[in-house]
Amino acid sequence: MASIFTLHHNTDSPMESVHKRKKGSLVKPSSSSLFALLSHQQNLHYFLLFFLALFSRVLVWGIAFVSNYIIEDYDSSVDLILPTFSKSFIQAILKRTMVAFVRWDAFYFMHVAEEGYVYEQEFAFFPMLPVLMRGLSDSVFRPLQIFFDRKLLLALSGILISNLAFALAAVALYHLSYSIFKKEKFALISALCFCITPSCMFMSSMYTESLFALFSFVGMDLYVHKHFWSAAVVWALGTSTRSNGITYAGFFIFDLCIKNRTKSSRVYMAQVAKAVGLSIVTMLGMMSFQLYGYVSYCVNQNDPRPWCEYRIPSIYSFVQEEYWNCGFLRYYEWKQIPNFLLAAPMVILSLSGIWCYAAHDWFRFFSVGIKDRTSSKRYEGPYPVKTTKEHQHVRKAMNARPVMLSPIRRISANTNPPKTAALEGLFYTDALLPFIYLWGVLLAYCTLAMHIQVITRFFSCMPTVYWFAAHVLVQDPKHHEMSIRLVLFYFITYGLTGIVLFSNFLPPA
Repeated sequence: MASIFTLHHNTDSPMESVHKRKKGSLVKPSSSSLFALLSHQQNLHYFLLFFLALFSRVLVWGIAFVSNYIIEDYDSSVDLILPTFSKSFIQAILKRTMVAFVRWDAFYFMHVAEEGYVYEQEFAFFPMLPVLMRGLSDSVFRPLQIFFDRKLLLALSGILISNLAFALAAVALYHLSYSIFKKEKFALISALCFCITPSCMFMSSMYTESLFALFSFVGMDLYVHKHFWSAAVVWALGTSTRSNGITYAGFFIFDLCIKNRTKSSRVYMAQVAKAVGLSIVTMLGMMSFQLYGYVSYCVNQNDPRPWCEYRIPSIYSFVQEEYWNCGFLRYYEWKQIPNFLLAAPMVILSLSGIWCYAAHDWFRFFSVGIKDRTSSKRYEGPYPVKTTKEHQHVRKAMNARPVMLSPIRRISANTNPPKTAALEGLFYTDALLPFIYLWGVLLAYCTLAMHIQVITRFFSCMPTVYWFAAHVLVQDPKHHEMSIRLVLFYFITYGLTGIVLFSNFLPPA
């Protein structure tokens, strides 16, 4: 992350450095001055996104506060969590401003941060956020315990961590998007889509979504730049935050075992060994947590729990199945139809994005990116054409080949492409292939083995959601007005509705 936020200081402004005169004539811009100009522009984007993301959190808080003030809470359980008495008038005000964010799963994170893992069902919630909450409360906010109750300071710590992590995640997504697509406009639109994500209320509350999104995006950016070991360490922090972080090990398997296979068996075995090592590091967070659960309930216990005898004694898997009824097709009941309808927009958006990408090149999709080197040149998206002749060849190839249309996007075969054409094709780059596979795997898991309504916040860490949304938004409005309206309507309306429902303790959660 250091490279993202580093400022480049210079006595002259970037424009002055580029246009500085010498002996009455303009000096040709050097590579260093051009780099300074580019760095200055990118730093402005970083700061703009950071404060814009924070401002979006302030708006979320304002809407939540007003709706909680107007509408009576569906459940008053928050009084069991936050102190009912007030040490001071300031504490009463602080409680009133935060009460809308202490809902549902936040109760578990509060209890774990305060007391540790006391009950078995609490092992469904990973330790990273509670550890950070306790650390912040007992260090930076420790002097405030004279004026505020410790529970209130824990809640304040959790909310601040989530909102700060959200702002940093927006910047990290911009940096990741720019690293892949090399287009500032597309990267900015993707990050702005993240700022209005449909799960915006969960990103501001005492939940792990924002923190996990930060670890996800930073790790992905390191992976894209081939810093595999650094990415694995960051994702290890992610697997200490949410369980689905273990799927990121698939990036190393894809890159080292599939994409870059070599004819030398010796080199290939070294790559496989490296992929295994990187995968183990990535899973360290979750494995350590499972080991802690095993020691707590299975070692030197007179009456060990049933899951201790399993072939893979995972307390997390047992808790999800026993207390939350998660499992293959367990959620497929008639009474759950409303929850399936609530999840339908994200499911449709995800299916459309995967279909759109796959239909652009079925061979690439089903061959796991392994291409015949002797095959003819194909359009690959974000890479700029070098000559007019090459551009005509690409457009001719696109017009000649049959294209299967997605429900969201229709590829326009126009011999005179509009100005937005440079952005329209970015989504189809080969670099997105492992991200698309991850999207598909998690989509299948969500729809078959999870509480389906959770998919909206579960996918808050998926950059492909925001890349596909940006892909739709940069289309020519004359031909894709309905698609653009649908995406904006879903992001804004679903987000606003979620704020009102969550802040008043109403489902879904």
